[in-house]
Amino acid sequence: SASQEQAVSQIVKGPTSKTDTLWSIAENYRPKNAKVNIYQVIGAIYQLNPTAFEDDNIHNLLPNSMLLMPTLAQMKAQNINVVASRLVSDQDKVDEKIKTRQLQWLSWLANMPWPFY
Repeated sequence: SASQEQAVSQIVKGPTSKTDTLWSIAENYRPKNAKVNIYQVIGAIYQLNPTAFEDDNIHNLLPNSMLLMPTLAQMKAQNINVVASRLVSDQDKVDEKIKTRQLQWLSWLANMPWPFY
């Protein structure tokens, strides 16, 4: 119904804290009575706030961001599979960065004069 569509208005949340995740924000914001999947809420928030994510990565929500929150229509317009695959591919990028850092650290350690304590 039209009244239900307006139940979730265009509001701003923030500033985000260091401990906030897109998932936790989406979970708290998701309308309880609406048939909206958590992925649709995540996708809509991400889409509305491109500058709130470091490296365009859905997992890298920047602290102190002010988030424009989606309407019910904007959430329902999200394709669950598209959002789910975005979460997976962006997680792969995060994992790749961690792996690269670990390899750099190991190679640095390997080249240290022993014993270095």
